[in-house]
Amino acid sequence: DPSIPLSATNRPSIIDASGMSSPGPGLLRQLNRVWLVTPARDTAYPLGIEAGLEQFGVKLEAGREAFVMHPFHSRSYFASGGTPQRLAIATNPEYRIERWSMTGKLERIIERPGARQTPPPEEIARAHEYMASQLRYMDQATRDRVLAQVPTPDSLAAVAGLAMTPTGELLVQREGRLLSQPATVWDVFGTDGGLLGNIRIPGHMRLLAAGSDHLLVMRRTPDDAWLVEAYRPKR
Repeated sequence: DPSIPLSATNRPSIIDASGMSSPGPGLLRQLNRVWLVTPARDTAYPLGIEAGLEQFGVKLEAGREAFVMHPFHSRSYFASGGTPQRLAIATNPEYRIERWSMTGKLERIIERPGARQTPPPEEIARAHEYMASQLRYMDQATRDRVLAQVPTPDSLAAVAGLAMTPTGELLVQREGRLLSQPATVWDVFGTDGGLLGNIRIPGHMRLLAAGSDHLLVMRRTPDDAWLVEAYRPKR
């Protein structure tokens, strides 16, 4: 979408003399417009902004580059549901969710200022270890140089997951992805955007689906495996 302004992080890829395409080194998060297309594919409605995976590019020898995703980097989340159906977009890193109709109308924005959290030192150390494991294909010297150049975000993305029930309630996960967080927490908003309350379940999990009378989640076990569980919330 040419109406989205370019910036230092939302920069396009450039083709060099060898025919290779790259956006160049540094922090990168390219923005795209979300479009809703009717089943007949005869009408398309422009919706909100989706931000690509945040990553950091580092120049290597011989003109090569490596792009690294820090575990604290932001990603966008989508959810749909309700009757009539609605689409929710959480672009991140701020706690800001847009609720769109199926005809391209922005109906509501849900925000919570100051919702981002500072990662504790132990999580920063775990993130560094994780990135090192993802770069094990590099020799030690190159890996150390790349890791030294990738900055650690000073705060976490506010939204860690998003789901919508068939009746239109919106569930926004804000805790439960880090080992240092003792429980997983979702904020629950009604169709009018008002906060209905919170759901808090001990442990670390990801929400797979939110039904009208159940939550389907994946729980991370102490040995880093995953279990699928169902919970029945009380209204």
